[in-house]
Amino acid sequence: MKNWMNEVLNILKGILTLLTEIRLKEQEKAYRQRTMLNKYEVMVLLQITDTTYRHCVKKRLLIPTHIHSIDMYNVEDLQGALEESRRKGRF
Repeated sequence: MKNWMNEVLNILKGILTLLTEIRLKEQEKAYRQRTMLNKYEVMVLLQITDTTYRHCVKKRLLIPTHIHSIDMYNVEDLQGALEESRRKGRF
């Protein structure tokens, strides 16, 4: 009887391990497929400082979408800013 219970326990542990791996892979996949970036991710991507970021927003070079008072950017909308950053040799 005890061997049977140990075998079931081992099978359940294996299932838990597989489910954990699947969950981690799905989270990683979702992160790679993200289409929205926050202010800090944009600053890192464009290699700009906070001051430059605020200047770009003021000049409407970057136009954020406000989600719960957080500046968010669609990746596709940043193409112009990325090209300008590359032109200046930052990226």
